[in-house]
Amino acid sequence: MAGSKHQSADTRKQQILEASEKVLVSRGMEKFTIDQVAVEADVAKGTVYKYYKSKDQILSELSVKSLSVMQQAFEAAAAKEQSAIAKLQAICLASYHFTISNKQHSELIQHMERPEFNIKMEDYMRVSYSLQNFSDNIVRDGIISGEINRDYYPQLS
Repeated sequence: MAGSKHQSADTRKQQILEASEKVLVSRGMEKFTIDQVAVEADVAKGTVYKYYKSKDQILSELSVKSLSVMQQAFEAAAAKEQSAIAKLQAICLASYHFTISNKQHSELIQHMERPEFNIKMEDYMRVSYSLQNFSDNIVRDGIISGEINRDYYPQLS
């Protein structure tokens, strides 16, 4: 922990978040602990609690990043296609690849969607709604172009 006392609060928080991600990827969500984060970040446990009130708060922040990365993968996959159907197929394939190659992040996203998770999640919901709007817009475009039957999605017509 020597030499790390002179970091700015933002730098320290980022250091803890990066360490948290390493712990998440190496240990998984079920075995994720504040103690492991402190060791990985090379800070005292109390320092972690100075920036994050709980394990759930750290996981919440990591989940926003995970969901954002997933959305970027979906957008990149869809951008390569022309038709709405092909875009939706590309998103499905990108979802599969994201889940396989980012197992811990996928589990974290699923964990955050559980109703018993009770931490404020404004940033997570903002990204989640953005992802939903992205796919809804593809479906709308498909309805407009006649590729998708509007009867299947009356709420988007």
